[in-house]
Amino acid sequence: MVFVTEMKNERIQELNSKLIHMDNLAERNLELEDKLNHLCQQNEDLTNRLERQHNLLKKLTQEHHLLQQTLEKESLSKQKLHCEKEELLYRLINGDATANCHLSSKKCSPLLA
Repeated sequence: MVFVTEMKNERIQELNSKLIHMDNLAERNLELEDKLNHLCQQNEDLTNRLERQHNLLKKLTQEHHLLQQTLEKESLSKQKLHCEKEELLYRLINGDATANCHLSSKKCSPLLA
C-alpha cells in the first residue's frame, strides 16, 4: 500500500510539474501574441507611411515635370525676346525701321544672361 501511495505521489508531482510548464507556456504564448499584435500594428503604420511617401514622390515628380516644361517654355520665350531685341537694335543702329530684315529667322546669338 505504501508503494501505491508513493506511485500516486510521484504521478501527482509529474502532473504538477507539467501543469507549471503548461502555465509557463501559456504565459509565453500570451506575451508572443502581444508582440505579434504590436509588430502587425507597426507594419501597418509603416505600410501607410510608405504609401503616403510614394504618393508624395509621385506628386513631386509630376510637379517637377510641369516645372521643367515651364522652364523650357520660358527659356524659349526668353531666347525669342533676345532675338527680337537684337533685330530691333540692328534696325535702330542702321536707321531702317521699315526694312524687312528678319534677324529672328536666322540663328541669333544665345543669351548668356
